[in-house]
Amino acid sequence: MPNPHNNLDTVLKYRSHLVEEVQRELVELKQRFSIEENQLLQLDQKRRNVINDIAERQKSGIDAQEMSLSHQFIKLQGDRIKDQKKKVQTLSGECETHRVRLEHLLQEKKIVENIKNKRQKIQADRLKKNEKAILDEVSGRRERSIQ
Repeated sequence: MPNPHNNLDTVLKYRSHLVEEVQRELVELKQRFSIEENQLLQLDQKRRNVINDIAERQKSGIDAQEMSLSHQFIKLQGDRIKDQKKKVQTLSGECETHRVRLEHLLQEKKIVENIKNKRQKIQADRLKKNEKAILDEVSGRRERSIQ
């Protein structure tokens, strides 16, 4: 008869491997998310700086060509910011999906660990019961041989 503990050990190793893999992927996604979010903040800061610069220059006078270039840059930055926001939102969704998957895998792993522990306890109880029966039988034989 095959040992059921070996099967559970195999399942547990597989579950552990899946958990480690998803954890690693989640860390990588969070790092990418952080990088993309920082780029978004930098783009937004550059746009705000140009807007503030234009406002300052308008007070002292700015020519039409420079104003046009500045507005084109602001529009371009707005488009870049829009694209960057999409990237950040996509990565945020992927992080959440991986987090939920990791949570589910951890629950499954815990269930397998609990089953394994229960089976080990049942096996230990059986061994104790068999040992007690053998000891009782041996002590009963001794008592009969003494009498």
